Amino acid sequence: MMISKDIEELKQDLKLFRHSLGKLMDLEDMLFLVSEELSGNTIKSPHIKSEDEAKYQRGTIIYKNNICDLIERESDLVKQRDYYLYKVKKVESFLKLLNDDDVKLLEYHYWDKLGLRTISKILFLSKDTLSRRLSVIYNK
Repeated sequence: MMISKDIEELKQDLKLFRHSLGKLMDLEDMLFLVSEELSGNTIKSPHIKSEDEAKYQRGTIIYKNNICDLIERESDLVKQRDYYLYKVKKVESFLKLLNDDDVKLLEYHYWDKLGLRTISKILFLSKDTLSRRLSVIYNK
């Protein structure tokens, strides 16, 4: 039996599940780009030896060695990714405990963002019955 605080946290995680998945994919993409840049596999402009040389070349950015910044950025991205990965895994482990009907009900409610009245029409159940089923689901 879950306590009230855990249930509220679970509801919040379910509400933000779609956002967490999107954020997780974005972070994976950013980490890939940072790792590519750190490994040197990216195409860059030619190195400039001095600022005086750069004055005579239009549109050329003076190259800076930003490996420390990239390593720091990678570390921050990994921390963020781990946080969202934890949130996603937490919801996935909860959903594995449920049967297909319960998962479908949560999908309607949180993923499709349908209200209880709409879901009750779809499933041909009363609103009170759905509320009770949701309470039972949260307490699993």
